[in-house]
Amino acid sequence: MIFLRPTIRTGGILCGAILVSEPNMADQPPTPAEEKLTNSWDRVRKIFTVDEFGTISPELSTICQSTFFTVFVGACYGGFVQSREAYLQFIERNQASQFVDHYEAKKKLQDHVTKSFARGALRWSWRWPCLVGFMCAIIGLFAGSLTLTVLRFTGSSMDEVHEFRYELAQKRLR
Repeated sequence: MIFLRPTIRTGGILCGAILVSEPNMADQPPTPAEEKLTNSWDRVRKIFTVDEFGTISPELSTICQSTFFTVFVGACYGGFVQSREAYLQFIERNQASQFVDHYEAKKKLQDHVTKSFARGALRWSWRWPCLVGFMCAIIGLFAGSLTLTVLRFTGSSMDEVHEFRYELAQKRLR
C-alpha cells in the first residue's frame, strides 16, 4: 500500500511516497528514547553521518540533489546563452568569408558554437551553486533562528513538535 506523506524540511515541503504493508505502520515515531539527541548541535552533526545501512540523511540528500540540480541548470543557462552569442558572432564575422563548400562552413560554425557552449557551461555551472548555496544558508539561518525564537517564547521544544506531528499523523490514519 502506498501512502503520501508531506514532510517539512528546511527550505520547503517535500512529498514522499512510503511503501508499507499495514496502514498503521505509515508513520514511525520520530526517534526512540535511547536515540534522542541532547542538543541542537548533536542533531546538526547527525545530518552528516551515515546510518547502519550506509545511507546518508534525508537532509544531506536534499542538499546534494539541490546542488547537482543548480549545477545542471547553471550549465544549461550558460551554455545556451554563450552558444547563441557565438552563433550570432560567427555569422556576423564570416559574412564575406569564402569557404570551400557549405559543409566546411557548417563544421566551423558547429565547432565554434560547441566550444562556446562548453565555456559558458563551465563558467555558470559553478557560479549558480555558489550563489544559491550562499542564499539558502542565509534563508536557512533566518528560518532556524525564527523557529527557535518561537519555540523559546512558547516554552516548547522540537521534540514536542515532532511528537505532535506524529500523533496528528496517527489520528489521520485512524
